[in-house]
Amino acid sequence: MKLTKRTLDALEPRVRRYYVWDDDLARFGVRVETSGSKHFVLDYNAPDGRRRRLTLGRFGSITVDQARALAKQTVGAVVNGADPLQAKQDARAEVTLKEFATKYLDEYVKEHKKPRTAKTDRDMLERLIYPKLGSLKLSSVTR
Repeated sequence: MKLTKRTLDALEPRVRRYYVWDDDLARFGVRVETSGSKHFVLDYNAPDGRRRRLTLGRFGSITVDQARALAKQTVGAVVNGADPLQAKQDARAEVTLKEFATKYLDEYVKEHKKPRTAKTDRDMLERLIYPKLGSLKLSSVTR
């Protein structure tokens, strides 16, 4: 079935989630959840040979044409040796500034700093840095 806005609007939820695949672009399709929400997906083989399924976006947030273009772009990246799903998972697993600073306080400060300096470091982190920057991923923190 060719995926278009009209065909996606006609898809009804079922008791279990199901997939509808596009005829034009191989391994590109839509996942229909039991709640009725629809998400564009792309199946691909990662460079290590594993079969992966990447969710591209939710129907309504992006159009069918945008999702198809994103799928083609992703297929191009996979052909060049990238694994977009692994990159996404790595980004999620990256340490936040707060996690890093907590580890710094627990492991380094106790061993290498005087109690007064340790108290000052902890106070500055908790009052000034955690509220503004604590949730940022460490790689996104710049000078």
